[in-house]
Amino acid sequence: MLAEQGIYFIYTVKPNDTLYGIATKLESTIEEIEQLNGLYPPFTDPGLIFLGQELIVPKRDG
Repeated sequence: MLAEQGIYFIYTVKPNDTLYGIATKLESTIEEIEQLNGLYPPFTDPGLIFLGQELIVPKRDG
């Protein structure tokens, strides 16, 4: 899936971040972030993210 400008933005993983925490903070879902970033089996562990990793996340109005 191509990230369209204005619909998505890049979030950089910070210390102690989890997918659940990022999804909650950004009003998204773990599933949405996993799908946008290809974080699903068999490619990788969906819960495994790294400090400094850049994730595509949906931009929400607000």
